[in-house]
Amino acid sequence: MMAKEMNLSRVRVDTDDSFLSYDGSTSSDNVCTSSSQNSSVPSLRSSCYSVSSSPSVASSTIAGIGSDGRSLPPLEDVKSWLLEITNKNPFTGIIFFRGSWCPYCRQYLQTFNNLLKSKMSKTGFKIYAFTSDDLDQIEHAQNFYNWDISAFDGVYSDKRNIFATYLREDAFLLPNLRITDPDAVKLYRNVDGRTFPFGVCQPALLFFVGTETALSWSSEPCSSNYYGAKGRPVPKSVWKEVTNRKGKLDKLSSNQHMEPSNGSHLPKVMNYSYPRNISNCFTRCIIY
Repeated sequence: MMAKEMNLSRVRVDTDDSFLSYDGSTSSDNVCTSSSQNSSVPSLRSSCYSVSSSPSVASSTIAGIGSDGRSLPPLEDVKSWLLEITNKNPFTGIIFFRGSWCPYCRQYLQTFNNLLKSKMSKTGFKIYAFTSDDLDQIEHAQNFYNWDISAFDGVYSDKRNIFATYLREDAFLLPNLRITDPDAVKLYRNVDGRTFPFGVCQPALLFFVGTETALSWSSEPCSSNYYGAKGRPVPKSVWKEVTNRKGKLDKLSSNQHMEPSNGSHLPKVMNYSYPRNISNCFTRCIIY
């Protein structure tokens, strides 16, 4: 059994967009014909690998909670699940975050949640979040920090990083996605290799227009971005980027293909701000 303690390191949550700072440049789109050049990040339809072919993946499931807080059916075949949701939704987003213990992650998802409620859901966006964190810790953070992620269609705990590994190594839709080795997890306050024995999946974004990959971005953890905490694309810019690319994809002929945006030109979240209305919040430490 695990004992749960409170760490005395204070962190607080901000749900306001005022924490965002901008560092961007002009976008450029790369269009090529399918006969002359293949995308470095393929569309979902070009992915021909099945997760069920891997014994370690086939024997594991991914637990999740829905927008109403109820448990979702466990994901046993992530490829089939991804094909299903992208075929039925005009826009689909996949967000990877480090964990509920990370104040930057909580704030980032909260901002996306607010944008989903106010604008994105009205245009057909469905967003799902994945993390290496425990499901009970996510639920605890929702209550303890008043963390609202109710606009997400699903928030999943993927302790073994099954889905992340599939997207990186099989489907090749997030080829640069990073999973921090368990031995390096000690870099993070309040977590260690015992908490995340299979490592910590770093922040990444994968957005689809139908089944076409529209945006594929992965964090490059280093000391300057607090090992993956800072430098994520601003949610509102992600929404606009994916929406704009739909119009461009619609204009392509059947033998043309557009490279997905890598998000490098988008403005980034560089700061974490502390709200005035929360004075005593502490991060939670898990000890086995």
